[in-house]
Amino acid sequence: MSFRRNILIAAFLWTGFAAGGCGGGSDNQSNGGQSGPVVAVRIARVASGRALVTVSAFGRTEALRKERIFSPIAGIVTELHALEGTRVHAGDALAVVMPKESDASIAGAEALVRSATTEAKRRQAEQALALARAAASGLTLRSRTDGIVATRSVAAGELVPDNGEVCSVVDLRSLVFVADVPLAQVGSVRSGQAATIRVPSVPGRTFAGTVDAVFPQNDPQNQTVKVRVRFTEDAARTVLRDGVIGTAAIVTEVRPQALFVPRSAILRDDETMTNSVVIMTTDSLSRTIPVRVGVMTDTTAEVNSPLLRTGMDVIVQGNYALPDSTRVTLQPQAAE
Repeated sequence: MSFRRNILIAAFLWTGFAAGGCGGGSDNQSNGGQSGPVVAVRIARVASGRALVTVSAFGRTEALRKERIFSPIAGIVTELHALEGTRVHAGDALAVVMPKESDASIAGAEALVRSATTEAKRRQAEQALALARAAASGLTLRSRTDGIVATRSVAAGELVPDNGEVCSVVDLRSLVFVADVPLAQVGSVRSGQAATIRVPSVPGRTFAGTVDAVFPQNDPQNQTVKVRVRFTEDAARTVLRDGVIGTAAIVTEVRPQALFVPRSAILRDDETMTNSVVIMTTDSLSRTIPVRVGVMTDTTAEVNSPLLRTGMDVIVQGNYALPDSTRVTLQPQAAE
């Protein structure tokens, strides 16, 4: 009886131990499900706004009205008023050219005055010099437009040949921007589209414009097509000059109700060439959503997905390699 009693007691104790072990394992698993890893993240809200699809192209300013001043006769430039940077008006005198024949007559009479050996000969030579000077008539070259003298080809006292260039005048009121648009993108460019111009020489400022014309021929060497953008603000014509290099951003499409997230929210998979964002659900879990990325700025990215809507919380820090359904919590804000 005693032996059987001991066996029953031992069996009872073993059964109780086993049951206790199993119960402890079940509690650990249950606690582990509730106290899994929690990742601290930073979030931002999905915002809505206008997405401007643009075509960017390098180019330069160009004055459509440029006047090159030529002398129709060969002669000496006796007066020159056209200095670089001088602002002139239509009708202003730019230079006076003395014909070579008249200049030769005056030079000959001056030589006679210098070589006269008697008083009578000197008086005759001076009379001849006065007649030569009176007969000489210089040709005055005038500007035909308002503008600024851009270049000068001769100096006072120099000989200008027949049909030789004296100077050039640029009318900045006719200033435009000519962009070299890549051939693959020019199909979306149309007259009347809005554009903004940026130039390195005027940092932090943009100039508004409108597409005026798309040229009919392309540059086979650069595979580009020239697009003329006309400035829509007078400030551009007072600040900019002819031949200034810059970049034009031509708006080819406007999406009025686009969704935007910070660029740091975009996760790029280079192997599959896809993009995604990680949102924080209402129960503080992570969830990866594939997106198509559209317009990019320095700080934001346009995203497109039927699973996104305005006001959703998107993770911008701590989102890299974050598995789905991970419990997340907000990082404490740094003290100001």
